[in-house]
Amino acid sequence: EGKNDGVRRLYITDTNVGAKSPEYSWNGSSWALTSTFTVRGVLALAAGKGRNDGIVRLYGGSTKWGSGTDTYLREFTWEGSTWTEIVVASLTEQGNYDNAIYWATNDLLVSDVRGDGKFRVYSAGQDGALREFMWTGSGWQETVIAKVPGAVTALSSGAARSGRGGRRS
Repeated sequence: EGKNDGVRRLYITDTNVGAKSPEYSWNGSSWALTSTFTVRGVLALAAGKGRNDGIVRLYGGSTKWGSGTDTYLREFTWEGSTWTEIVVASLTEQGNYDNAIYWATNDLLVSDVRGDGKFRVYSAGQDGALREFMWTGSGWQETVIAKVPGAVTALSSGAARSGRGGRRS
């Protein structure tokens, strides 16, 4: 529901900077390519109501290969005929991968993990950081929840210990 029209869509992306990210919709018998939009080096993509305003947005975690260290968490909002993009956070930590400066967002999750009725954006980092981003009404507040020696590679939320299972929102 990235376009907030009740239609469920599937978005994919790859690491090519400036690549077109396809959007697919199920038409009842097969998947149909419905549109594309340009993203920059996005490795992780999640949809959700990260601002708690009822609007579903896409969140993309990017990487920058080669010289430089800036990577970004971006927010994409459908404006009726085009996607607008803002930077939620600039993530400037780095690691070394095959002698190239490399930092990546491996996974994203938009969910009410705290159980307080508020959605937040969670980022799993190649740098070993698990981050939480909360919309304050005027900007994004970033919290590093944990830092592990290796890469954080996947995220999930839910009541797994209660037997009710997890869910991605």
